[in-house]
Amino acid sequence: MAALAAGLLLLGTADASRGAEETPTPFPGRLGMTAAELRAEFGAALKRSAIERPVSLTEQILQLRRQTAEPAAAEPTAPEPTPEPRDLYTEQERFERKPESRDVARVEYQLFRGKVYRIRWQLSERFERPLMSPLVAHLKESLGEPRYDQQIEAKLASGKATLRRAGWRRGSRTLEVRQLHPLTGGPLYLSLSNETAIRGIIAARGAVQPEPDSTGPWWEKPVRHPTPLAPHERDSLLRSIDALLPQIDF
Repeated sequence: MAALAAGLLLLGTADASRGAEETPTPFPGRLGMTAAELRAEFGAALKRSAIERPVSLTEQILQLRRQTAEPAAAEPTAPEPTPEPRDLYTEQERFERKPESRDVARVEYQLFRGKVYRIRWQLSERFERPLMSPLVAHLKESLGEPRYDQQIEAKLASGKATLRRAGWRRGSRTLEVRQLHPLTGGPLYLSLSNETAIRGIIAARGAVQPEPDSTGPWWEKPVRHPTPLAPHERDSLLRSIDALLPQIDF
């Protein structure tokens, strides 16, 4: 009897150990963390990244004209000084890291006044399939109806991609899924945002950091034709996203 009890105890210990090994390690990094806390947690893997200032199409055309304009025959005159535009991101920072993960290619941390107000996960290339429609339908089963579900068509010569985004709100937090080129399958993102902090940015007459809305010049990309997902492929990708969601503090 004592030997049987000891055997059961060892079996239970092994099962518990195996269960602990199978539990996915949560993605570190939470809303509200400071830059110092991020550095302490990720060390050299965390890199500061520049905040891209959006340039309007009109400004792009003017820049091109300046570059291709013929030099004036007359003596050059000093250009009129132009006032520097106010920096809408003056109190913001951005960091990123590339985790060792099959499913996540990059994680980005956006900070306002020293604290993280948005985390964005760019999923790996294997998710660049026409997944958005089944993903939104799947998430409705666990999260309910999204607060918004929008498809934004790219305007001709805008340099932007057609995208679809859907978001769910819990308290002051918003979870968004976004895919560029949803018909053929482009980059897929998950993001978690603190809406209270975003309202603070707007109240300070600032702007939220730009969202992913372009994959670069279309002529530099290989032509990708719509290829429907096979049911087993779709289910496999959805299961992988299901495994990621509990690790996001939503």
